[in-house]
Amino acid sequence: MRVIAYYRVSTDEQALGHSLDYQRQSMEMYCRAKGFEIINEFSEDFSGKNFDRPAFNQMLKYVKSNKGSIDMILFTKWDRYGRNIAEAIQMKDLLLSLGVRIDAVEQPLDLNNPDNLMVFSVYLTLGEVERLKIADRSKDGTVQARRNGYFTGKAPFGYRNHKIAKKQPSLIIHEGEAKIVREAFLRVAENVDSVEAIYLDLKKKGMRITKQTFYRMFTNEVYCGKIRVPDWKGQPEETVQGKHPGIVSETIFYKAQANKMNNRWKGIVPKSEDIRFPLRNYVKCPR
Repeated sequence: MRVIAYYRVSTDEQALGHSLDYQRQSMEMYCRAKGFEIINEFSEDFSGKNFDRPAFNQMLKYVKSNKGSIDMILFTKWDRYGRNIAEAIQMKDLLLSLGVRIDAVEQPLDLNNPDNLMVFSVYLTLGEVERLKIADRSKDGTVQARRNGYFTGKAPFGYRNHKIAKKQPSLIIHEGEAKIVREAFLRVAENVDSVEAIYLDLKKKGMRITKQTFYRMFTNEVYCGKIRVPDWKGQPEETVQGKHPGIVSETIFYKAQANKMNNRWKGIVPKSEDIRFPLRNYVKCPR
């Protein structure tokens, strides 16, 4: 029997003690006992919520390009195969259409026997329920961390991710980018140029962010040292003081935020500069 071994663990599951090495040892022992030949193996640290996984997609491509030379794909348990019952059944049917069976060494099932499809569904359902529980616990931890003032997620422009006391997630200022952020906020707060003009000018000076990211800066309280906590399980959304330093003051932040919402030039925008009118775009006739 020619088999492919597939091992999977997610980051959250690693923290709970799961191991790729354990899966590999269990697989090798099983195949030796059965006399199976492992012709290839794929492993990854990725969630099982769907099949859009790098290693799984590589394995699927390998199966398609080696059709007829693979008899089975083995997993240690069915929750390593997938934790989304609907997609898992569809993938099973696809693999069977390619002439490849699937099985789990610790939960063996002959899926050619219709009576086993109900047990297969139960295993998949248990995996999906556990995935949802893990996601819920992870969200609980993330929301509580933010409520305590710790920043979770990818650092915005001007900052870098950083660990502080007890390895809690936070931010430190990247001074090279922070200079651009300060200039952007100050200029928008002054309400002289349009936000578009400020963006184009800073881009000429070397700023490397998209227009959408630039516009979002002025609604992100992180820049004045705050953290927004989403509503979760009956607790309303709130903004708390973060553990990280702000790049701009609250006064500048909220002034820039207000101006950004209403910062559009209402006059005539010249198609080209004219040295005879140096204040054009800055001074507007009241009539």
